[in-house]
Amino acid sequence: MGLSAPQDVYFVTLDGNVKSSGGTSTLANGQVAIVNMSKSPTVDGAVIVSDFSRVSKRDKMEIRMGKPKVGVSRSLDNKSWSSLTFTLEDVEEVRVDAPTQTGIKVDDFIIGYNGVDGSEIVLDNGDNEVIQLMIKGKAMSYLGYKDGCATVQFQIEAPNQGSFTMQEIIEKAVERLEDYDMLGQVKLTEFVDIIPVNSENPASIPNAITQQFYNLTLEDDGTYTALGRVQAQYNQAVVRTSFDGNNSVYTMVASSLPSAYSESLAQVIKGCDDCPDGYDELEAGFITQISVEDDGADISATIEANVPGVVASSTVKNLQDNGVGYYTFVTDDPLTDSEITTFLAVSNTLGTAKFTEIGDVVAVCENTDTTDTAWVAGEACSAIEEVYTITLADDECGQNRLAELQDAYPELTIYLAGTYSNTVTLTGTSGTANVVVNGTNYLATFNSSLTTTATDFVTAHGATLSALGITVTANAGVLTFTTASESQPTLSVANVSGDLAGTVGTPAPATTTANACQTTYVTRVLSNVICDECDDEFRALFYTSAPVDFDLVPWTKEAKTYSETAKMGIRFRAKPTILAGAEWFRDDMPFIAEAPRLSLVGGFPDRVNESYNFGTNGRFTVKLLSRYNSPKNYGGNLRNFEDMSRMYFDNNHRHVGNNYGKYVFGEETKLEATKQYVDYALTIHRRRYTQGWSDKVDEGRTYHFIAEVGRHQAIEDMLNGLALAAGVPTVQAYAE
Repeated sequence: MGLSAPQDVYFVTLDGNVKSSGGTSTLANGQVAIVNMSKSPTVDGAVIVSDFSRVSKRDKMEIRMGKPKVGVSRSLDNKSWSSLTFTLEDVEEVRVDAPTQTGIKVDDFIIGYNGVDGSEIVLDNGDNEVIQLMIKGKAMSYLGYKDGCATVQFQIEAPNQGSFTMQEIIEKAVERLEDYDMLGQVKLTEFVDIIPVNSENPASIPNAITQQFYNLTLEDDGTYTALGRVQAQYNQAVVRTSFDGNNSVYTMVASSLPSAYSESLAQVIKGCDDCPDGYDELEAGFITQISVEDDGADISATIEANVPGVVASSTVKNLQDNGVGYYTFVTDDPLTDSEITTFLAVSNTLGTAKFTEIGDVVAVCENTDTTDTAWVAGEACSAIEEVYTITLADDECGQNRLAELQDAYPELTIYLAGTYSNTVTLTGTSGTANVVVNGTNYLATFNSSLTTTATDFVTAHGATLSALGITVTANAGVLTFTTASESQPTLSVANVSGDLAGTVGTPAPATTTANACQTTYVTRVLSNVICDECDDEFRALFYTSAPVDFDLVPWTKEAKTYSETAKMGIRFRAKPTILAGAEWFRDDMPFIAEAPRLSLVGGFPDRVNESYNFGTNGRFTVKLLSRYNSPKNYGGNLRNFEDMSRMYFDNNHRHVGNNYGKYVFGEETKLEATKQYVDYALTIHRRRYTQGWSDKVDEGRTYHFIAEVGRHQAIEDMLNGLALAAGVPTVQAYAE
């Protein structure tokens, strides 16, 4: 705002609420209206303009916004916030500032291969090159880095002699970076995605295991207590992935859609009054426990039918201990000895009952209705399994230790290293048949003889099965399936046409790896989850962590095969950093909504190389994919204007850091920190004669109306109605 520009005043609305009829006496907190001050007020307050075409040029108007109805004192009132009085002739313009970018645009670089031949990183034997990444932002300041700038420098090095692949060098560099600790032992990957770029990444991931994400949105306070309530209903791990001040988004990975999250009302003690509507009374009485030899059956109904004075539906089976069941029930009075004797005589089963008096229970009211919230399928991503082996000395009896090892790692499947095999002997003279391997059909087609048919099957399906870790061979019409897995391949044959069929042989005993009184064991460990990028070349690195050592013996990961021709690079993509406290915490923590700024360079040696090999002969190619752009109109960045308006209209400061004060005086913010808002601006210029002297005063205000994106239309309609009546251009934030 310049010295001569109109003063900016902000109406921060609640959900863009507009009142377009009636009076101002019931104007809600955060609800705006334009009133006609030239009309006499009614019992409902000042008259709200509902049709601007009926407003004359001389009618005086005001903008009003409701506020909390707090007590009235010498320094406080509950009057609506009001603008200057103005007429249609005073309306100068209406403007709109609407965000067009969602979220935060981040710095995104590639060093090395970027899809263009010749841009790849190349090293020669003995080369040691440096890559330097600079990270700058508020998050770095809070971690303790001077001037908010952190420098991460790392080397990529080729062996002095012998063959090597750039894929292995780059992927191992990425692994080191993903494990890199910044100050405070915070991982670098909290702030930057580090992705190897590989020209030979396949379109589909071999042996990928689909990991389906599901999301649940709940209105809660975003605390660990709220997370605990959700986690308690599921066996899978649940994490909170976002919180905007009012709503939490919870995420889990599951093989199928999880059951809906269910919320119910707690029971309430009945007292003297009747139960509230919707509640049923659970009667007061005396609770008794009995144990009965029920052989595992639930005989609650039989027990309840033979207990005198029992409260209906109060009998519950609580526990089974071998052949004895434990039940509780409620009666109107404690059971007498004669009533117990009669009960024991009913049957042999009830005759085994033993009674324990528990005590009185008071009546409660129960509402069994539940509110269910469904999970929604999110992104489908992928993981892989990596193989680890361990070799252990056999036990003192010379036996393997598979059972002992499995008990030590209950979350993993451990099996003996070696091979397992089984056969399918083909029969018939024509047609087709499906050979079913581990649940998947593979079609066999008869061709002149069973020997040729078996050979054709290997030709057609051998590569596919090999990718699954299964080797198939053919010999005189017999197919042999061999796998190095935790169990025999599951085989069956189903005729499709003609008479081609087959019989499954007897599984061959496992051929295990055992030497020098030692046995080798194998397990598979699930990797991290990787989601699709815009191109297969930008696929993040799958990685796993070895199981903890067993008896001080480490697990060894199966060696990976690297390509000698892959063109390699590394992508560095900043991650948005958002720190946003809800109302009760916003004065205790800063609001941050940004992404760290990145600067990247590489391809210079860290020491003199006497072999005079210069690798890529200069700096590595750096490709810019996108640059940082700050978020537009986030609520957390607009709260200052909300406080300024409170001071302008009420001449009162907010109770900063005083949650009780904010609650009592209705000073909670109407702005959600990470939501985006539309800013409408109405500029008014009043030109009036002064009193006493023949002079004019020129008084201007620009009134801003802040409304959440998606809840802004009512504000726009109100201001456009005013603009049309005043003869100034209308505005439109988004397509309609």
